[in-house]
Amino acid sequence: MRPTHFLALRLSDKAGVAETIRTVQAALAQHDQLWGSAVVDAKKAHFTLLTLTLATPDAEERALQRMATLSTLGGLTLQLAGLNTLDEGKVLFLDVEQGRSQLMAFANSVQRHFRAAGWKPDFPFVPHVTIAKASQLNKSQKSQMPPFDVARLPSLTVPLVWIGELHLCKMSQERAPQLGFRHALVTAVWP
Repeated sequence: MRPTHFLALRLSDKAGVAETIRTVQAALAQHDQLWGSAVVDAKKAHFTLLTLTLATPDAEERALQRMATLSTLGGLTLQLAGLNTLDEGKVLFLDVEQGRSQLMAFANSVQRHFRAAGWKPDFPFVPHVTIAKASQLNKSQKSQMPPFDVARLPSLTVPLVWIGELHLCKMSQERAPQLGFRHALVTAVWP
């Protein structure tokens, strides 16, 4: 069964993040029409820490209860900068320059916490904020899409961002995140 939900650290509400993503996306459209069509809505900018299959309301409630048992800390301060690719150049993302080790430790602690309750993380955490991806395109467009060369775009930096909430989000049928967040912790979780 495919994942239905994911745990996310939201970034779209942080100063400079959505604006920077839109700037990169505009440059993408100028360089390559296919990549310009593969952009992800900047209002959905986030880090995915863990995907979950929550097929029933009871399973969703159990996940929310598990979130509530996490320890808390004041949050994470991150510097997003630079562009990079995943999946053989088919995903373009905004990278993490400052605070990467704290973000990795945080994500790993969340995955361990959910693993202890029986959920199995299906991927290792890779800190990235997706800007564009081939999966946004139809099958024939995907086959024509060249791997992205990050040297084609100028370097960029987003102002420091502070993240203090963990959200449980539901995926839509199209597998795109619905970032009308169902639940948020007021402070960030930490081991």
